[in-house]
Amino acid sequence: MKALTHIGGLFNKLRATMLEGLQVLVGWVREKFLNKKPGDRELPALRQLAGRPTLKAICRAVEGKFAGPPAKARRLSMYLCRRHTGVRLKEIGVEFGVGESALTQASRRVAEELESSQSMRECVWEIVRDPNSSIV
Repeated sequence: MKALTHIGGLFNKLRATMLEGLQVLVGWVREKFLNKKPGDRELPALRQLAGRPTLKAICRAVEGKFAGPPAKARRLSMYLCRRHTGVRLKEIGVEFGVGESALTQASRRVAEELESSQSMRECVWEIVRDPNSSIV
């Protein structure tokens, strides 16, 4: 009986070591191969594995780079959160204190402005591509 307890303890230690090793491997794959690769609609699991920026990271990036009115910065944050985090609309809406339809409307307005305004596109490009913002 004592031998079985010892074997069970060894098995648990082995399992823990394997899980730690797996986490290290996943981190290495993310860093080496996935962080610079855009999400692929054909491979949704790849998008999940690649890691995503947080809502707060995007809001900080917009606050640091966007010089426009606060309301426009807020809409831009909502748009970027919707596009780059993979978080559900409901969760993003809670973060901003709006409903899902208001979030969708704000995102649509930003998308329309991006189509017509070169300066807005350049600003968004700077925010998204800034290595310190960790958005992409």
